[in-house]
Parts: sequence; structure tokens; C-alpha cells
Amino acid sequence: MSKNFKATSIFYSLEDGFHIRQFITDQYNNGFDMGYVMGVGADINAGNSLFQLNFQAKIGTKNVFNSNSFSSNTGFNHIFGVQIAFLY
Repeated sequence: MSKNFKATSIFYSLEDGFHIRQFITDQYNNGFDMGYVMGVGADINAGNSLFQLNFQAKIGTKNVFNSNSFSSNTGFNHIFGVQIAFLY
């Protein structure tokens, strides 16, 4: 489950540093997003210990953009990762 609390846009210039911060939280949906979680991996039993290698993916089900601000854009949360564990 994920939730957007605050979104900020900052323009950074190499010449003179930071510029005006714009809070753009209202341009994104801030409700909770329940996503699909998928994982695939291998558990290898090596003697008295267990080695796990899993690939994880979470894909959101809600559009993150507010339809008033971005009428033609759609975007969904995508989170990918690798989980490595040793159990002994």
C-alpha cells in the first residue's frame, strides 16, 4: 500500500543554485493505492543454512495523476527489486 503525502518541484540551475520551490501535491492523487505484489525466486538449501534469492515487483492499480491537471496522462506506481536472504 502506498500514499503520496507531499510532492515538490524544484528547479536547480548550475549557475546560481536553487530556484522557487513549487508544491505540486494537488496535481497528484493522494489516496491510498493497493497494488499487486508479485515475486519469484529460488530457495537453495546448502547444508544447515538456506539461501534465498527473490525478484519482487509491485504494480499499483490507481492513476497517480490528478485528472484535472493531467487530463491525457496516466501513470501507475511501479516498484521493482531484489531480495537476498540467508537463514542459518
